[in-house]
Amino acid sequence: YYEQRAGVMAEFAKVICVSLAYFRKQDNEYQLRVKSLSGDAEAVLLRDLLNTLQPLMSTPSRRSFTGHNIREFDIPFLCRRLLINGIAIPSYLDFQHM
Repeated sequence: YYEQRAGVMAEFAKVICVSLAYFRKQDNEYQLRVKSLSGDAEAVLLRDLLNTLQPLMSTPSRRSFTGHNIREFDIPFLCRRLLINGIAIPSYLDFQHM
């Protein structure tokens, strides 16, 4: 089981790449922005991700995460990796009560 599933289990995996996309309104037009982060230092990568998300999630407009299976896999996986690396989970990623 370990050989087949360890790569998708947060306890045994490592985040080396994260990509995100969002729309930004500029001059009354929406623009799609895409950002990818990668590197071998997982804790640095995760902090860079949180630093990227913080200004996006702190604006007063309504924001939400979208993606295939993001609430059941991606966000919980990232949250487990944050905890493993000793990084606090920000409130906008805390889905445990939803």
